Amino acid sequence: MDEREVLLQPTSPALHEMSPHAIYNSFILMSCCFSINHACVTTVLGLASTELGSHLGGYSSGTLYICYTLCALLGATYIVGALGQKRALIIGTAAYCVYVTSFLVGIVWPRVIVLAAISGSIIGGMAAGWLWTAQSGYFTSCVEAYTEAQLAAELKQSSNEGSAADPIAGGDRTAAKRQATSTFAGTFSTAYLGMEVGSKLVSYLLLRLPHGRLISFASFSAVAVLSAAGMVLVEDVEARVQQATAAGGPASGGKGLFDKSLAAVRLLGSDVKMPLMYPTQMAFGFTSSFLTYYVTKDVINEYFSMATIPLLGGLISG
Repeated sequence: MDEREVLLQPTSPALHEMSPHAIYNSFILMSCCFSINHACVTTVLGLASTELGSHLGGYSSGTLYICYTLCALLGATYIVGALGQKRALIIGTAAYCVYVTSFLVGIVWPRVIVLAAISGSIIGGMAAGWLWTAQSGYFTSCVEAYTEAQLAAELKQSSNEGSAADPIAGGDRTAAKRQATSTFAGTFSTAYLGMEVGSKLVSYLLLRLPHGRLISFASFSAVAVLSAAGMVLVEDVEARVQQATAAGGPASGGKGLFDKSLAAVRLLGSDVKMPLMYPTQMAFGFTSSFLTYYVTKDVINEYFSMATIPLLGGLISG
């Protein structure tokens, strides 16, 4: 075996069992289900203050963001580690459905609108805290598995042909992983932005129909549930990567509950790049809340109509 074949030698048979095509298809399915589910959440979130009123809408959105922040800061790493990436995605998107359907419950049973809005915001906010952590972890697992499977396929093909292995540009694992990362990132971004804009346009059309509020919230609740159900079909790529890691050598010592729970907090103080992100994140948090709480209800809805609100959201997302 020459030097180039050594560089291309896959790390473990555990990752050979899935073809690169199967791994990529699973990632596409995850991206579509995640993006559709999240688009349903952001669409109804944009209508929160208009649908629920200034006070309840503000309390609902505030509760959502507070629970999101606390969970992301204190528990997301541990939750994803305990559940695994696939289960965390399934449970997270299912919990998102509770937030989306809380608006429908408030329309059908107005007497429980306060309970539905606040409880939905708590559950949805907690889910949001770990859902993005699970998504990023699944992205990383897919890139690693795809790279190894692709290198294995290229090496097998070159061995069958009796020629020197010369697959992906660069001819080594680093170049292959860089190319895979770019491909997967582009795929997710396309699905995410496409679903965000598309959901806003659909909401605009639905709200213009007779009984548009009921039809809109019922439709988005149903779509959110279907997208969460679709997560069940996603391949558990993380398990295969962990199997490959275990086969390659002894696993490193695990961290305790306290260490995992405070991983994000430690990162805030240990990484010198983090303070550079604070102004951007704070500005984004303020403007998104300002748009959701004030602009949509007191400007757009007042001078145009409720149906116009999703168009503003679609313009911002695009």
